[in-house]
Amino acid sequence: MKHIPFFRWFVTLGLVLVGCSVGVYLATPDYPEREQVDLTVLNEAPDGTCTVRWTDPFERVEHTGPYQCDRYRPATFKAPDYEPGTDLGWDVGYVFAEGSQQGELYSLADDEDIEASIALSDQLLGDRPSSHDLRARGRQHPLAGPCDRRAPDGRPRGGTAA
Repeated sequence: MKHIPFFRWFVTLGLVLVGCSVGVYLATPDYPEREQVDLTVLNEAPDGTCTVRWTDPFERVEHTGPYQCDRYRPATFKAPDYEPGTDLGWDVGYVFAEGSQQGELYSLADDEDIEASIALSDQLLGDRPSSHDLRARGRQHPLAGPCDRRAPDGRPRGGTAA
């Protein structure tokens, strides 16, 4: 009976995977640490642009500034439903936890290299078509559930509209 060096191949494959993960880690940009904070929305435009107030978790000082709120958050978090009798809403955001910007509100729009990071992750994962791309070509994503099937005119199939 011939001996198969299974353990040796297993260790070699493990070392290759560790090496690949180190390479990916070194290729990604270094982002500063962020801390999650609650935002009190003072006013909000329909496009999601809003003015918010937050408490700096490091110096315990209140700040007010502009922010791009999630305009698709539930209505229960928007004024006037969030706190009846006030014009306040709620959202969540992040502040910088280190460096010269510590305590300042972080916005995704401030990232200059976010497109490069997205392109790198897409390149590492491979180009797989999204459900939206497949629907535009008249096909369905192989993992789509019944609620993802739409009639040719764009309406959902199988139910009645309320």
